[in-house]
Amino acid sequence: MPATALAAEQWCGPSGDTCTSVRKFKGVRTLSFATFALRGSVAICVTAAEGEAVCKTRKLRRGKFDLYKASLKWSSNYPRDPAGKRSVTFEIDGAKVGPALTFTTGRK
Repeated sequence: MPATALAAEQWCGPSGDTCTSVRKFKGVRTLSFATFALRGSVAICVTAAEGEAVCKTRKLRRGKFDLYKASLKWSSNYPRDPAGKRSVTFEIDGAKVGPALTFTTGRK
């Protein structure tokens, strides 16, 4: 499946060596970056519709099968207000990796 055909909450490069995602499981939203090809640290940046980007940097850690990954819980690392659409970008050495992903927040 081409990278452009993937949902706005996940992306994988054409070779499948690098993937990004925004997932919500049991009420916890996680922003993740996984790669076989890249090393170092990744900046995970979240932008609200009317705000500036808030970036957090995490070191890529080696996991099973030589997959390097980093992830963050959205709620404990980024501002929650105002509710609405967010975009997420992933950067290594100042260069964006993949397209911006999106998700929507709201209060219940």
